[in-house]
Amino acid sequence: MRRLTVLLLSLALLGLAYAGGASPASAAKAKVKPTPFAFYASGFGTKLIGGDVPADSAKTAGKVLSCTNLGNIRRGNNIADATVPGTSLSVGAATTALSTIAKPAKGLYASVARETIADITLIDTPLGSASIKGLTSTARTESRKGKLNASTKIDIGRITFQPAGGLPAQTFPAPSPQQPVTIPGLVTLELGRPLTRDNGDVAKAFASSLKVTLIPSNTKVTVGNARARIERGVRTGIFSGFAAGLRGTAVDDNVKIGRNPLLQMPCVGTKGKLEERALAGVDLGGQVDVGALEVAQRSNNRAKSASGFERANVADISLADGALQIDGIFSKAQAKRVGGKVTKKATSGVARIIANGEAQELPSPGDTLEIPGLASITPQVVTKSRNGIEVIGLRIQLVEGDLATVDLAVSRIKIGKGVIRR
Repeated sequence: MRRLTVLLLSLALLGLAYAGGASPASAAKAKVKPTPFAFYASGFGTKLIGGDVPADSAKTAGKVLSCTNLGNIRRGNNIADATVPGTSLSVGAATTALSTIAKPAKGLYASVARETIADITLIDTPLGSASIKGLTSTARTESRKGKLNASTKIDIGRITFQPAGGLPAQTFPAPSPQQPVTIPGLVTLELGRPLTRDNGDVAKAFASSLKVTLIPSNTKVTVGNARARIERGVRTGIFSGFAAGLRGTAVDDNVKIGRNPLLQMPCVGTKGKLEERALAGVDLGGQVDVGALEVAQRSNNRAKSASGFERANVADISLADGALQIDGIFSKAQAKRVGGKVTKKATSGVARIIANGEAQELPSPGDTLEIPGLASITPQVVTKSRNGIEVIGLRIQLVEGDLATVDLAVSRIKIGKGVIRR
């Protein structure tokens, strides 16, 4: 018991608090109004990311305020408490609060994300438990009289060690951060490292209270994430969308495969610049091998029109040690806005499918090919919305194993109204 007590106390004394930047401003109740800026904000209480497989758990208290030029919007989410799947960590009440602010008379426009967590239990053993009370992460981006800036604030309240046997709890104030704390063979704790960036046209802020790494599985849990962004350049359209080589879900509905590699469309577009990203390949836990993945995007936001595309390519995918081989998967989502009208187009393709050494006839878009004992395959899965379109180059639903569905070559684009008159 002495050894565990000393370990927990040393964890506390190494420090778990960081504060920087300006305090958050609450968005006063005001009329929603269009602005010359594009806003984005998001936050969540916890998210788990797998080490051996690029998988994440569902976010607790997650919320996104996607690309918009409307000021004085509020969005939020909360959860009473949650246990992080597959771990010993438990998180108390978590609240996500997102807002945009528009005060033209004061020359102030802002996007704010704030994440508040009541407490988190780090260790709970028969000998005692350690917990942290009061975690808050705030990210704020703003334009004040034409000048963009970004700020963050991270607060972690106090650390408490509760010995077993009804002994009095010991509480320690959180000192300044020093370095990651490791409990050998079990867990590493790191303070979130805030990031801010301002290049004159866009300001970004990111704040995360704590990162917990579970050593045996290399699983990482992010706690208290807040992100905000503001951009100049709103004209005809407000863009949103992404291109990803793959995404998917596991049999356990609480776990999903992260989007890899991922390109997200800036709210005001790429200004005609082609942006690209690539990944050599992904091994999904030995069950599925995916070859080279490439994604790209381009968009223009002009005075009278806005247009762009998202594109994704996957060289090949192999299942069950080559029993199923699929080559040359791609997708492209395109959209163009002129005034109040948005035209959309989706294209995709698959070069060939080989099952058990035999070439298969390629199914028509939207039709499903059944490979007995292995998977169901559906090319070109298209979803349309009022202002955009998404296309999945190939959807694979697996018959056996931990994975349920894998989407390959995913492209999505949406162009909202850049100027909204009310």
